Amino acid sequence: MVDGTVAGPVTSTVAEHPATEPVPITSRTTLRDRLSGRQTLQVVSFQIPGAVFGRSHPVPGRSVAASVRAPGIRVEQYRSALRRHPAGVTIVTLESGSGPVGFTATSFTSLSLDPPLVSFNVTDTSSSIDAVRSAESLVIHLLGEHQQHLARRFARSAAERFSDESMWTRLETGEPVLHGTPVRLRVVVDRLIPLGDSTLVVGCVVHAHEDPADESRIPLLYYEGAYHRLVAAEE
Repeated sequence: MVDGTVAGPVTSTVAEHPATEPVPITSRTTLRDRLSGRQTLQVVSFQIPGAVFGRSHPVPGRSVAASVRAPGIRVEQYRSALRRHPAGVTIVTLESGSGPVGFTATSFTSLSLDPPLVSFNVTDTSSSIDAVRSAESLVIHLLGEHQQHLARRFARSAAERFSDESMWTRLETGEPVLHGTPVRLRVVVDRLIPLGDSTLVVGCVVHAHEDPADESRIPLLYYEGAYHRLVAAEE
């Protein structure tokens, strides 16, 4: 459903694969190293014919991606199975330098409490991927059930997403934000990890805004190709 790089790029290689020499891929430094001025590599990324993946800490003795070791299920089977899994709906917004960028994402999840890390993924064919790869910070909006129109809008043509200037503004830090969202998180991009046909974005939450007027808002869910409202199960 879903439709940042510091100066001085760094690269890395890993232990040689028995049959193939790894090809380094440009990576990025972590948030902690950027803030301290260091350029220490944290993500190991490399390429083997048929697979591209990255790891913060490689698994000992495992130098080949699972997609190479064993064939996966067909795309149709994969999509059919995951359509049965409900997901919260978010909109990610950022400033590209040439204007606001945003897209609907259902891959958002929390990763760590300390530090407060979250993640989402973007397909490499997305119109937003270049902006995401160069972003230092972004905002993740956790949508309420009353915001289906925004979820649909930000899943359509990029030219339409910010055309109505009455529905958004900017933070003092420059990122575009949408009005009326129950919760939004300002995130500093920590690392990007290439995985399959997508890029996993990991970020550190530096500010959380909860609209007190929307405390009773019901979250928006995406399930079986349609939007749904959350209803409490009877005990």
